[in-house]
Amino acid sequence: MSQKGIVMGILMGLFLYCPLHGQVSFSNPIVIQQTETDGASCVYAADLDGDLDWDVLSASYEDDKIAWYRNGLISLQCTISGYVRELNGTGIENVVMNGLPNNPITDANGFYTARVAYGWSGRVTPSKEGYVFTPSFTIYTNVTSHQTTDYIGVYPGSEVEEISHVIPREYFLSQNYPNPFNPETGIQFGLVGKSKVSLWVYNVCGEVVDCLMEGKSLGPGVYEVRWRAEARGGESLPGGVYFVRILAEREDGTGQVFSKVRKMVLVK
Repeated sequence: MSQKGIVMGILMGLFLYCPLHGQVSFSNPIVIQQTETDGASCVYAADLDGDLDWDVLSASYEDDKIAWYRNGLISLQCTISGYVRELNGTGIENVVMNGLPNNPITDANGFYTARVAYGWSGRVTPSKEGYVFTPSFTIYTNVTSHQTTDYIGVYPGSEVEEISHVIPREYFLSQNYPNPFNPETGIQFGLVGKSKVSLWVYNVCGEVVDCLMEGKSLGPGVYEVRWRAEARGGESLPGGVYFVRILAEREDGTGQVFSKVRKMVLVK
């Protein structure tokens, strides 16, 4: 067998035999000089798509060396990464990703990344003062590949006022008043029992333009929120039709008990 054939056989044997093939990273490239005159070839094993797995074992005749990447035995790790953004897509900086190794924080674009051991399990909870995140946490079990999880963060800026201690007979969301309005209106709702309440404002395209509250724990009674027609960045919203949606969920998280949408008209 030619020297080239021997080397190819050794490389293929290493590739097929390696008991840790799959979900690993690579380092320390090894190059073997090929001296045969009938044509040299190069063989590479590399993680080309970032999934920590060998992707390619290919040959070419473009130079006079054969090379491969040795299995990085000390690099049995996976990556957990993603973005934390506002409703409008703007990244949220300095969000702490609690639970990941070293509790990384998001950069100016809202991006975070961390390396975890192969088979890692844990709970990751984003946090930043004043913000509420969806999902509120992510549970990972036996991580064996790259994971990507994105989060939406909102900064509820509206104060809720309890205007009556009388417990209503049923849950309700009243028509906002005044309506039409410019630039501010009142939104009243009633709760029969203790609930986690979310209140969102949508435009006609179904996009969320504001979050008045998210998962706020409130007892039975009647409440009012004042909404000023401004987007998350503080700029005024254009005149037109908007929708307010309430979602009341059981305090123990076992499901929703009430959901309602009302149409609002902003005049300019």
